[in-house]
Amino acid sequence: MTPATLVLLPGLDGTEIFLQPLLGALPDGVRPLVVTYPLAGPNRYADLLAVVREAVAGIGEFHVLGWSFSGPLALMLANAEPQRVRSVILSASFVRPPRPELAMLRFALREPVIWLWREVMKVDAREALRACRQPVLYLAASRDGIVPRRCIDEILSVRPAVKVVTIEGEHFAMYANPQAAARAITAFIS
Repeated sequence: MTPATLVLLPGLDGTEIFLQPLLGALPDGVRPLVVTYPLAGPNRYADLLAVVREAVAGIGEFHVLGWSFSGPLALMLANAEPQRVRSVILSASFVRPPRPELAMLRFALREPVIWLWREVMKVDAREALRACRQPVLYLAASRDGIVPRRCIDEILSVRPAVKVVTIEGEHFAMYANPQAAARAITAFIS
């Protein structure tokens, strides 16, 4: 049997660093591809969608996981590539700003993170979720202090069919509890 390809989109740091434990926990039946974001240049969701589409250009069918910041991007990719994206996994993510009250912190961030943070503060991916034809899994952290429960509730209000699986841990539960995350992901995409 051919392994399922899982395209992983990182969080706000834009790198594969926090995905390493999950990569090690995924079974042989899942072939991961991590897309990292450029350290310089335009870093808005539309710009990053072009980067991701280029990274997956040579892949037939695949599943996509968007962690935190990248959840809206995963939904955008599913809508841009409906024939190729088989399912979407949102991990500790959101469709609208998870903590609008933190907008004032944008001045304390360095480039390129500040641009990504500005994107988070103005994102509205509800229509992308509504238009998404693929099955969607929401991988929640049991004690997420960054993305509150109301973000999951909002996702479910837009699309009640989203499957929610909760794993033990804080916002970085996928990093700290990779075995549980890998089990949930594998069960969903198989």
